[in-house]
Amino acid sequence: MKTRISSFILANSVAFPAGMDYAGKGNRMLSIWLALAIHASTDPAPGVRGRPAEPQITLTLRASNLKSALAELSKVSGTKLEVSANMEWEPLLLKVKDVPFATLLEKIAEATFAEWEKTPDGYRLRRSPELIAKQSIEELEARTRAWKEVLDRLRDGIEKEGEYTAANAQAAWARMEATEARLRRGERSFEPGSEIQIMLVTPVGRLAKSIAASIDPAVIAAAPLDERVVLAVRPNRAQRPLGKSIEPAIRAFEAEMHIWIEATPRGARETSPFGNEALRFLWALEGQQTPELGKVLVVVTHRLGMTPWFEVIVADKAGDYIARHRVHLESPPVNQEAVRPEDKSPLTLSPLLQEATDRARQMFGPGDSKPAGAPSDEFKSLILRPDQNDPNRLVDELLFDWADLYGANLVSSPPDVSLFFLMPVNRETLTPSILRAKLRSRFDTASIVESPGWLVVRPPGGRMGVQMRLNRTALARFAPDVVGPEGATIDALARYSASPGMTEFGFQFGVAWLSLLHPSLGEANQTGQFLVYRLHGTLPTEARRRLLEGAEIPISALDPSTRETLRLLVFDSTSGMSLSAPQNNTDARNRSPWSNLSSEITEICPNGLPLDGTLILTASSQEIVIGKGLSAAGHPATYVMSPDSMASDRLSRIDPARFQNFGTQATFESFQSGTEENWSYRIRLTEGATKFASIRNRRMDERVYSKYEDLPASFREKVDAIVKRRLDIPPGS
Repeated sequence: MKTRISSFILANSVAFPAGMDYAGKGNRMLSIWLALAIHASTDPAPGVRGRPAEPQITLTLRASNLKSALAELSKVSGTKLEVSANMEWEPLLLKVKDVPFATLLEKIAEATFAEWEKTPDGYRLRRSPELIAKQSIEELEARTRAWKEVLDRLRDGIEKEGEYTAANAQAAWARMEATEARLRRGERSFEPGSEIQIMLVTPVGRLAKSIAASIDPAVIAAAPLDERVVLAVRPNRAQRPLGKSIEPAIRAFEAEMHIWIEATPRGARETSPFGNEALRFLWALEGQQTPELGKVLVVVTHRLGMTPWFEVIVADKAGDYIARHRVHLESPPVNQEAVRPEDKSPLTLSPLLQEATDRARQMFGPGDSKPAGAPSDEFKSLILRPDQNDPNRLVDELLFDWADLYGANLVSSPPDVSLFFLMPVNRETLTPSILRAKLRSRFDTASIVESPGWLVVRPPGGRMGVQMRLNRTALARFAPDVVGPEGATIDALARYSASPGMTEFGFQFGVAWLSLLHPSLGEANQTGQFLVYRLHGTLPTEARRRLLEGAEIPISALDPSTRETLRLLVFDSTSGMSLSAPQNNTDARNRSPWSNLSSEITEICPNGLPLDGTLILTASSQEIVIGKGLSAAGHPATYVMSPDSMASDRLSRIDPARFQNFGTQATFESFQSGTEENWSYRIRLTEGATKFASIRNRRMDERVYSKYEDLPASFREKVDAIVKRRLDIPPGS
């Protein structure tokens, strides 16, 4: 066989003659030609045959978007560098000295989870569809590994507990009684989550743990993040398959249930600690057969940046809960130990980060109760124009300091969530070991790659990394609505939540960012508020007008975007539910309607969002006062009071013998007045079930009052009228 090769030219103009035949011994000639051509085109020796030496880059770039950063690097390197349009706004900061240009490009690609594409006059940084698909697979695999690690620890803990005995039951009962006694004595400072921890050693809690431990980690990893996911042994259309058999857990529960019944004192059962209905249900079964199993559900809640948890529900054939218990899962422990002297060295906070920390302490930490002072111009510009001044300017000097301690080159496209994680809100001294722990907390919020001479800080890959970015364009567009004299309105927040591509984490993160300037925005940052704001923002103007006039709008009449938001809201776990006609409300065992499957949303709506349901809206507004000072225990505290709650506090001071338990018992140092809007949505799903959710917005005056008597007369008149009425004093006397 003969191979005919047409003339072609390699990089340094080494050509093969056209029309030559290469066969048999001629292959040796081809090998020689190829060797010469490859050597001529790839010889890395600088300065040989006219090749210039590879540039050595020394450059410090404060945090800026990739488009600006690569334009600056292009000037220094002499090579045109570009970035694809969908990555232009992502951050980059670097501090390098005498680094080969090719090595620096490699590190930038590593920090941004991207790749370089050759262009006619340089390179373009991009994420190809193939790379994105690869990262999605890697992210799913990483999430599966993380879940497996968590569930393995849960299983190990169950195995270490060993066989359940009467001694275990008696010890659990003793713990319950001791905790209940402390509560009855008024000792409220018992261990956080003590009820959950104690319940985990009862048959109910052990069953919940065993079922949770039997879940396939791949099933959870594939579930949509930030959505309430319900797994079931026999799922309906609104649920997902549980994945593994739970028969061993059920058999163990049956045996442990009888041990618990025999070991717990009969006379004390009626005043069961915590009023736990699952335990009362077990005691009611004494002398009867084991209840026939009806349905098993596992509700998985895993919000971005939060520790996930399971709620396990086991019901009998009648739908009554045999067990309902929450199992919190622990993230892998983070090693904070210093391994070399530099790890213990204190890092310097820039004036900008110090200012942000002081203001964040007003919101998140145990700091002063006094209002924050006026922000500096630089800080204000950073917060309000994240599209022009990258938010990571808040922390870039801290990362520079970290790299300098090790004499390392730094390249970073950090996750924006580090803006808050790296604030020493609790007045701690930041060191490299503490920074590592903060950046790797909560299922790896950041990836840190340390190698000889290099420090690379980057976000987690895939979708999670994108969600941990502030939407700079949407935030800059929304910010002007916040800086007005009256602050952000509900409509402005709703428009922001409805921005294209906005996620719950992005909304909460953006509101928290702007709260550094306007602390009153914190109210919009509560879990679950995003979907209500988004519903408010996606409702067409005409539909909202009709709702405010008192109309009920059929869900089927809403546009697809609003219906999708409504679906997420209905199946979300954070909004409330009312049941006007729950099943088994007159059960002989006197169980709460909330202890029956009739209160589980995926059972109420087994086929998804019911299109024959309706949407209702009510709106209201009232004057409020925010009081700051010290609680009865002497801790800094903030109280939001309507005229009614302020009247209760006044009554507790006027007539403590009658109204002592009505007031705050606080010592107030300052007051601010304002108004609170409240918009309440009700989604009527069936004849007997209604989902409800509300949003409220506070708009506070800037003036600070030192005492109650200085508050606006309109507010005090309302308070005084309530006080007089409750003291049985006729108004006007």
